[in-house]
Amino acid sequence: MPRFPWPESSLLIRARTLLLQEGVPIFLVGGAVRDALLGRPTHDYDFAVDGPAMDLARKMANALGGAYVPLDEERDTARAVVRDEAGQRLYLDFARLRGPDIQADLTGRDFTINAIAVDLRTGQVLDPLDGQADLSKKLVRATTPHAFREDPVRLLRAVRMVADLGFELEPSTARQARQDAPLLAQSSAERVRDELARILDAPGSPHHLALMDRLGTLSIVLPEIALLRGEPQTPPHHWDVWEHTLYTLGALERLLQQLGMAETLPRPETVPPVPEGTWQEIEERLIPLAPYLQTHLAQETGGEERTRLLLLKLGTLFHDVGKPATHSMDDQGRIHFYGHDAIGAEMAAGRLQLLRFNRREVQEVERMVAHHMRPAYLARSGRPSRRAVYRYFRALGPAGVEVALLALADHLAIWGPDLIPERWTRLLEVVEQLLARWFQDHDQVHPPPLISGHDLIETLGVPPGPRVGRILEAVREAQAAGEVHNREEALALAAQLAHRG
Repeated sequence: MPRFPWPESSLLIRARTLLLQEGVPIFLVGGAVRDALLGRPTHDYDFAVDGPAMDLARKMANALGGAYVPLDEERDTARAVVRDEAGQRLYLDFARLRGPDIQADLTGRDFTINAIAVDLRTGQVLDPLDGQADLSKKLVRATTPHAFREDPVRLLRAVRMVADLGFELEPSTARQARQDAPLLAQSSAERVRDELARILDAPGSPHHLALMDRLGTLSIVLPEIALLRGEPQTPPHHWDVWEHTLYTLGALERLLQQLGMAETLPRPETVPPVPEGTWQEIEERLIPLAPYLQTHLAQETGGEERTRLLLLKLGTLFHDVGKPATHSMDDQGRIHFYGHDAIGAEMAAGRLQLLRFNRREVQEVERMVAHHMRPAYLARSGRPSRRAVYRYFRALGPAGVEVALLALADHLAIWGPDLIPERWTRLLEVVEQLLARWFQDHDQVHPPPLISGHDLIETLGVPPGPRVGRILEAVREAQAAGEVHNREEALALAAQLAHRG
């Protein structure tokens, strides 16, 4: 049997030494083995234990100076969270064997490429389902014909494996998935949410969403999005709403790659065809802001390492979800979607709540959808004033950054090869201005208060109530517009506003 190279990390070598002292069979299993065989880095290590697993996890956490996290008492599963010598967080998960022996454990797993183990004692690779052959063929294959029925969330995990690894779904597994897709409706919202988040996080998300659509899982997880298929649009649109949505996601991924925020180019078929030089123009305009954007989009918003980049992709996915519900046609045969932004925001919020995203995440995506056309409106009126920029970020807050990027991707996916240079350049200039104000002149979009409600009540005699807030906001807007510079000017303007009633 071939030998398996143990990772070179000194902490992991120490962990293996400690585990070998336990005197019970312990196996490294699943994704860590798969990734090592593919030469991919990993921070998650799963161990199958022929003995008490939770006790072992606690012992390892204590020995390695980490944290102990119980995961599932019924299945005797727990985690040790530790840091290696470089300060990188590692997750060591321990679970009791799922069956009488390691062979039964492996054959009961989800996919053949995850049903590979390494015996810690001998270093031998155990591969009863020939998962290594599927690794070499770049195939995601279910371990058994009933793998999805045993756990329907595996239907999404199959797509995630395709997304993460760049593999293809093995044909019989794809047929099996289409047959079992309705079972996904029985799965917990939290598990579905986490798999969907990982699918969207992976590069090439338009391709993976299209795969979900072909498998029948999209209509179960995101029924509102599935309804976009075949919804027609009139020029300047080139594609129906579903195709436009996928192209908008593809344009977003291409934009982020151009700015150095993604390592690989998205699949060419997922990116809208646009005139030569378009991506270079984006780079020339926005590359000075790329470090700020990268930090902003990497901010965590929820558990399971969900970030603002995920929220941006969700906002992009849902930005036109309200169109089928607002479809109308005028006397000339032109199709309109009046109010689709507001309706779509409600629909997006409702679906994300059902998927158990947290309140902040729901509100941010709701704002993105509700205001996704706002940068285009600003661009129509020329260079926006300081007051207009302030009002934009007052309505959107940090989500104004995501909406600016979404507006660029949306514009490219509307016009495609017929991009009008003047309109495009004007929108790009507005986006550059919005982002520069947020990141480099933040006091203009969020000016520090010069006066307080106490000043209005005590100094100017304004009665307590909503009027105090309205006056303060008017003063702050004037401050952002450059019309008020100090406390004295702020009080003078407040006095004028109070006098007007």
